[in-house]
Amino acid sequence: MVPFLAKELQSTLTGLLSCFIKREELAKIKTPLQLTKLDPQEKQIHVPLKHLDIGFSTKQALQKASEKLQENPVKIVEFKKECVSLLAMTCKKIMERSPLMYPAVRHMRSLDPVMIVTETESTTAMFEKLLQVLLNAGWCPATECDKVLSQYKAFSLDVNTNHKAEFQEFVYSCRLDEFFGRYLSGKEEYAELWNIMQCLFTLSHGQAAVERGYSVNKDMLVENLQEKTLIAMRLVHDAMAGHTDGALPKDLKQHCRGARTRYEMYLEDQKKLREQTTKEKKRKELSQEIQKVKTKRQKVMTSAETMEKEAHEMAVMVEKKHDFTLLSKSNAYRKGVADKKEEVAALDKALKELQESVNKLKQ
Repeated sequence: MVPFLAKELQSTLTGLLSCFIKREELAKIKTPLQLTKLDPQEKQIHVPLKHLDIGFSTKQALQKASEKLQENPVKIVEFKKECVSLLAMTCKKIMERSPLMYPAVRHMRSLDPVMIVTETESTTAMFEKLLQVLLNAGWCPATECDKVLSQYKAFSLDVNTNHKAEFQEFVYSCRLDEFFGRYLSGKEEYAELWNIMQCLFTLSHGQAAVERGYSVNKDMLVENLQEKTLIAMRLVHDAMAGHTDGALPKDLKQHCRGARTRYEMYLEDQKKLREQTTKEKKRKELSQEIQKVKTKRQKVMTSAETMEKEAHEMAVMVEKKHDFTLLSKSNAYRKGVADKKEEVAALDKALKELQESVNKLKQ
């Protein structure tokens, strides 16, 4: 969820940067904004190559590679330089495209229950900046921003006085909207603050379990609902400006009159498409089988021709040398040739049947 996104991204990026950035440089980074201003490709802040953290798996792989390539050992220094270059470029690309670049994401940390009681002053400052973002985006008028900020300060004071333990022990797997709802929902003194917070919670729509209560798609999901139907339903709901809007546009009513006929036509088209797909699959299988039979036939024919040639040569040798052992071999070859010709005839018959099957599919 967005209130925790900046913290998680900062932790992930810091862990990646710690592989090749000096510790004292990382220690200077206290906020996500400072992290976005770091240039990971600046060589002055890189650790010496001997302190580069490439992980146990990589070290093991390098050791095995060095043992196998004793004549041309792996150039460890060059490899580590390339690792640093890759890590630096990767981190830079991630940071350039990271949600941390958006002020709203960084300032949404002001809605983290734990930070509200542990860093009250900084969360108040972040919430004020967050309201400025909403004001610039036209989400909240200036007069209401003042009221919301005042209510946030009062709420922070109340939490630190009466509910500090509950906020410190907040479990991040819980629904954030339900958690804040216990203290804000239905209370007139926090009405504007609760409305703004509900809007802010929807910024991470569809990204986490805590947001599923706001999902329009979830309200439309039923059993045996195909993808195309779901998309069509969503288009209808969007056209109605909400899935709870009861007013149906006139053009939508007119379009629905022939819905059953179009549905039947669609089913018929799908049936034809399935039949066509089945035929294409069968035709492809038959074509592959025909090719296999042709290849086998060619091999048998080549073998028969070779045997027939050798049988003829042996018969000639028998006449010249009067060696009757060659005659028996020649006769055996001729018998083998006859068997091969029978096999060719069987393959020709199989080819004919397969070709007939293909012709039937084309009809």
